[in-house]
Amino acid sequence: MIHVVSYANKFNIILSVDEGIFSCPHQFCDDLEESLKLIKDVVITIHNCVYFSLLYRGICFH
Repeated sequence: MIHVVSYANKFNIILSVDEGIFSCPHQFCDDLEESLKLIKDVVITIHNCVYFSLLYRGICFH
């Protein structure tokens, strides 16, 4: 089960893993952490590409 809480610029994930389904729950948590980091990196990259593309076209940001 995954429970997500977001408040005050913080994002908490509470994860419960059934060891009968996941033989190595710690590896599952490590894999989930790595996946979230990859998603974050992609979002930042896309944001930067869009920002600099618009900036290059002369669109201002405030």
